Amino acid sequence: MLSFRITISKEDGDFVFVRIDEFKGGEYHFFDLYKTSSQNASSMLILEREKARRGDFFLEVIDKREKCVMV
Repeated sequence: MLSFRITISKEDGDFVFVRIDEFKGGEYHFFDLYKTSSQNASSMLILEREKARRGDFFLEVIDKREKCVMV
């Protein structure tokens, strides 16, 4: 089964970095990194968590923001 880890780190203002790692060969490997608004990251997490609940993949989330903006 596919496994991913999403790490959200505060950048500046309302922006965050979203890092995605994929689990392969017994460890996580860098997959993607992008900068987006905190609100956009929250929206993305809602969609990705729903996919994980359906069993499409395993998802681990590390959210380092002080507060989250849910939409």
